[in-house]
Order: sequence, then C-alpha cells, then structure tokens
Amino acid sequence: MMIGAMSDTHDRLDAVEKAINFFNSQEVTDVLHAGDLVSPFVVRLFSKLKAKLHFVWGNNEGDHDYAKVRFADIGVSPLGGFRYAATGWEENCFAPWHR
Repeated sequence: MMIGAMSDTHDRLDAVEKAINFFNSQEVTDVLHAGDLVSPFVVRLFSKLKAKLHFVWGNNEGDHDYAKVRFADIGVSPLGGFRYAATGWEENCFAPWHR
C-alpha cells in the first residue's frame, strides 16, 4: 500500500493534474487531500485518479454544497466528524518530485 497526500491546491489545475499523474505513475492506492481545493470545478480532475480519494474540508473552500455534488459525481464523499493536524513549509517540500 502506498498513500499520497496533498493539500492547498487552490484551483491550480496544473498542479492538480501533475499530482494526479504522479500518484498514478507511482501506483498510489489512497490519496488524502487535506483541504483547500477551493472551487468545485477542480473536483472533475480527480476522476482521472486511479487511487481512492479521501478529502477533508479546509479553511478556504468555496461552495460546499456544490462541491459535495461534484464529489458524488466521481463517487467520493468528503470525510467528516473528526479533526486533523498537518504541517508543511515553503519551497515545495511536499511536491511530487520529493520522496
């Protein structure tokens, strides 16, 4: 099993596509998006992800109701009912080319 993690994609379609391609090429089985997708239109890109997607809301999301519809379209339910903590830093430390 290999788990991928991403967050704070902030409508950056190019970054989302690169991450999906990376996860697919590495045969990642599960991906956690730890929030801040921002706009529901980004969700459609995740239909290309071969891994199972897990998503939690961030502090900078757009229309939750419409995002839920878009996630349902690709068979994903945002996770809820728990809290999580994550950390990161600048310089793309969690970018796909770092392992």
